[in-house]
Amino acid sequence: MAIESASYISELVATNPAGGDDYATADDHLRLVKAVLKTQFPNLTAAAVTATVAELNKLDGFTGLVADLNILSGAAAAGLTATELLLLNGQRKIHAIDSPTKSNDATPADDGTLSLAVTSGKYYKIEAFVSFGTDDETKQFRVGISAPLSSTFSLYTLSEGAPGFPGVVHARQDAVLITFHPTGQKHAVSIIGQFKSAATDVVALQWAQGVADAGWTLTREPGAWMTLTELG
Repeated sequence: MAIESASYISELVATNPAGGDDYATADDHLRLVKAVLKTQFPNLTAAAVTATVAELNKLDGFTGLVADLNILSGAAAAGLTATELLLLNGQRKIHAIDSPTKSNDATPADDGTLSLAVTSGKYYKIEAFVSFGTDDETKQFRVGISAPLSSTFSLYTLSEGAPGFPGVVHARQDAVLITFHPTGQKHAVSIIGQFKSAATDVVALQWAQGVADAGWTLTREPGAWMTLTELG
């Protein structure tokens, strides 16, 4: 007699029972199959499972949590539509909680925290908000957006109520020169626009002192963020 020990379907031996086994062992095999099915599917109650093969296969490859599905279910119940969800397609956001500083440095360089990957030939919408602090509010600073060399930009900046147009920015160089607001030591800058990436690389916020000066310190305040949305 050949009867295996199994708790799950994968442990069953397809060739058992052997053709020469005694018929008296048939009940052992049947009980084993029942036990395996009840162990494998412990939560199936007295109701039919109506999902189709195609529906079940849609979950193949899903690696999220039950909570992820519940969030979507709750959003749908609250009225969120597929069209509204698609508005988020291709959107990525990064948020900075650090507060780096610069002194005696007037060369705009990529902010390592506020950078996102881009793909060659793709168009993107970009939005950013950043606040700067200083220990000398009479000074100027530079802020801008960088991307792969020869990427073309159309950007608009709003700085403490004063608009500015950096125009076409050719990656990793030009930035807008801004003077600190004379009534306080914090200065907020908003940037919005679109660009076409000339290579697969990153887009990043850049900032530096207006003129290199070791006598004062520029601080990028925590809470800065940047959002990038792929347009096509």
